[in-house]
Amino acid sequence: MKKSLIRMIICLAFLMVNMQVSVVQAQAPGPEANFADWFPEKPESWRHPHFNDIKDLEYIPPTEESLRLTQEQVKDFSCSSVTDVPRNECETLVALYESTNGAGWLGNDNWLQSTSVNDWYGIIVYEGHVTEIDLLQNNLTGNLPATLGNLSNLKYLDFSSNQLTGPIPASLGNLVYLEYLYLFFNQLTGAIPAELGNLTNIKYFIMHANQLTGTIPATLGNLANMDYLDLGENQLTGAIPATLGNLSEMGYLDLSVNQLTGAIPAELSNLTQLVSLMLYRNQLTNAIPASLGNLSNLKYLDFSVNRLTGAIPSTLGNLAKLEILFLDRNQLTGTIPSALGNLANLWRLDLSVNQLTGTIPYALGNMPKLERLYLDNNQLTGEIPAVLGNLCNLKTLSLSDNQLTGPIPWEISLLTNLEDLQISRNKLTGTLPIWLGDLPVLRILYLNSNLLTGSIPPDLGNLSYLWSLDLSQNKLSGTIPPELGNLANLLFLELAQNQLTGTLPPEFGNMTALTHLNLSHNLLEGTIPASFTNLIELCVDGQPEYRCYGVLTTDLGYNLFSVPQPDPPSSFLYQKDSDWHQTQGVKVVFPGEIGGVLVSNDGNTSVAVPPGAVEGELTLIFKSTPEVSGFKPPYFPASNHFELMAFNGNNETPQFNLPMTFTVKYNESDIGFLPEENLTLHYYDENAKQWRDAITTCPSGSYTRNPEQNQFSLPVCHLTDFALVGKGFTNYFPALLK
Repeated sequence: MKKSLIRMIICLAFLMVNMQVSVVQAQAPGPEANFADWFPEKPESWRHPHFNDIKDLEYIPPTEESLRLTQEQVKDFSCSSVTDVPRNECETLVALYESTNGAGWLGNDNWLQSTSVNDWYGIIVYEGHVTEIDLLQNNLTGNLPATLGNLSNLKYLDFSSNQLTGPIPASLGNLVYLEYLYLFFNQLTGAIPAELGNLTNIKYFIMHANQLTGTIPATLGNLANMDYLDLGENQLTGAIPATLGNLSEMGYLDLSVNQLTGAIPAELSNLTQLVSLMLYRNQLTNAIPASLGNLSNLKYLDFSVNRLTGAIPSTLGNLAKLEILFLDRNQLTGTIPSALGNLANLWRLDLSVNQLTGTIPYALGNMPKLERLYLDNNQLTGEIPAVLGNLCNLKTLSLSDNQLTGPIPWEISLLTNLEDLQISRNKLTGTLPIWLGDLPVLRILYLNSNLLTGSIPPDLGNLSYLWSLDLSQNKLSGTIPPELGNLANLLFLELAQNQLTGTLPPEFGNMTALTHLNLSHNLLEGTIPASFTNLIELCVDGQPEYRCYGVLTTDLGYNLFSVPQPDPPSSFLYQKDSDWHQTQGVKVVFPGEIGGVLVSNDGNTSVAVPPGAVEGELTLIFKSTPEVSGFKPPYFPASNHFELMAFNGNNETPQFNLPMTFTVKYNESDIGFLPEENLTLHYYDENAKQWRDAITTCPSGSYTRNPEQNQFSLPVCHLTDFALVGKGFTNYFPALLK
């Protein structure tokens, strides 16, 4: 869960970097990344004539002066002097000016001054009547007056991107000639009046991003000329009216980000002119109607973040013009239909976070325009199809959190446009491919939590655009290649929980953009290079700083690094990872015929190997470990945790001919009121899946206790997990022997 949060924050950080060019460290060399491709928004503008001109303007709340001035202007003006429109239309405009604080508008030229309404800012008069009101993004505040229904010849009404509150007047249903109704980006409340179903000439009906409640009126199905209906980002409830299927001329339908429930009406399949269908972020249930495959003009379909169930209809493969298909974050089951491979124009496919099973269809390799493919967080099995290498335009391949097996196919190396490769938390095997370093524009590489073996390829140092690299929780071995120091733009590096050995290369200090670094739970040893002090951007665990978000951190724990470290890296390490030294292990090498003793850094544990216990050279590695579980009352573990690994000269686990002697020390504070005579060392029986007394690992033997020195010792003949336990205490002290 924490890893997912970290990744989400990293992605958000990358978006902010693109918007704030001043943060130089997060920018890769060369052309800037196209973040619009990474974070999908609406496929087109809302057909608003000035949509591209809308900017984020600062809201100016009403002042006492503007409110006073508005009232004075209204009081001093008489519609009897107006010459170009009927008096009732003039008075409606005056009421609008008064109720929305006209003196505080950004543009109010000639309002309540000129005797010709056509001269008033945002007003068009044609043949003696008001036909257009365009007060887009004009700092209107307050409520809309009910008298707007008197403008019976109005064709165009735009109050979008203001600060309007209160309900939508039902009287707007009187505007039978109205073709364009733009109320989006306000704070309007209440229900959508059913009377708006009388607007039979309406073409564009956009109320996006308000606070509207209640149900969608079934009467909207009467608006036969509707081309664009957008009620997204409100608080609408109830079912989608089946009557919307009557709007045969409609090209765009957006009901997203509401609280709509029930099934998707099959009647929507009658909307054969539909280009965009957006129902995402609701609470819709039941199966996706197979009849939606009849929408032959559809380009954009987004049903994500709902509660849809059942299988993905294979009929969706009939949507030959489809460019975007989002079905993610639902409860869909069954296999991925091979028919989706027919979508030759598709450039974004997201089926993630469902319950899909089976293998990835080979047919998905037939979509030549596909740029983003998200199949993560399902239950997919089998190997990754090599034919995905045919997707030459692919920029994102996300297959994490499945049950995929086998090696990563080399054909993925053909995806030279790939920017984001994520296959975390699967069951991938084989070595880490060298060709990963040949993906020229790769920015994110997550292969963590698999069964990958071998060393880290030095070729990864070629990925000059790389932002984030996670290879943790695999079985990687060998040393960290110095070529990783070439990754000057790397922000996030996770290599934890592998079997990496050797020292940290000095070139590590060249990755000066790093904010998150986790090398914990490996076998890294020696001193930290002085160049490590160049990594000044590294975050500290729990640091609430803006760029660290409280989760990005520096962790060098559970390795074999020398304690203490020399300066200058020593003082720097304590700044970035204050407890790095408390968990470092110890490595000793000695001839088996002579034997030897290993003592932990804190002196609380020693392991004595008698002469002749093993043949040839013996390497012992002692490491502190995090807590373990599995003890059953009345036994509870005490404090101190470690593992012990043993290797011969061939890097294999040796056969011990004689028992080793464990000596365990403890403090009074560790055992509390637990009687010392009850302390025992337990081992984990892998076959029985339970803990047993370690004294039974040797044919004969007994504990030797020395309560005056707070220690005991015993012979050990079986290499497995160990824990110091007693009755009635809650800390613990395991030892792992391998």
